[in-house]
Amino acid sequence: MRNVFTDAGLITREIIVGEREGRKTYAMVSESIYKTNLGDLWEAVTVKERLARWFAPIEGDLRLGGRYRVENNASGTITHCDEERGFQLTWEFADDVSWVKTELSSLEPERSKLRLEHLALAEGEHFRIYGPGATGVGWDLALVALGAHLRTGQKISENALLPTPEGKEFIVLSAKAWAQATALAGFDREWSYAAAKKTEKFFTGEEPHECRLPDSE
Repeated sequence: MRNVFTDAGLITREIIVGEREGRKTYAMVSESIYKTNLGDLWEAVTVKERLARWFAPIEGDLRLGGRYRVENNASGTITHCDEERGFQLTWEFADDVSWVKTELSSLEPERSKLRLEHLALAEGEHFRIYGPGATGVGWDLALVALGAHLRTGQKISENALLPTPEGKEFIVLSAKAWAQATALAGFDREWSYAAAKKTEKFFTGEEPHECRLPDSE
């Protein structure tokens, strides 16, 4: 199972603070490099059958302007699509809306990069408790699963990764890395690490989710 996480060290992480319509935002930015060609990476992140093998089952119309729904998670609208270069979409969960942007690029014939940006409002109970790291750790796990799928072609289950010692070790390292990125972005250092610890305990199952969010639509 350990080799599932061999791509983990290739993830770079950054938090960018900004503003949207007068409200403070943070953008969680990850970059990952994969040993595959650009066309294969594009298919893996846009084709329903491929997405279900490393991310989650997805329903809807995966075209510009189409609506999608991730099983047991968010829904939204695809707002931009540039084939083999990237796409943008809204990420709607419960009463919250955030924004996801991907950019794909070819580094070599069989080496490609994925840049993922998830922009959200820096407010609310969930943000106060868990900080940007909650979003970051979740995407880190997805990016690792993507890497494993690209290497093997097999279906990778996040639920199978989380209970393993290697999975828990990765979550701890990921949470700490996002705490560092959060503090470097100008957030209070003590809060950044405390929130990341809460995130770590949630993902490893040591503590239940502290926020009670209404069901998604």
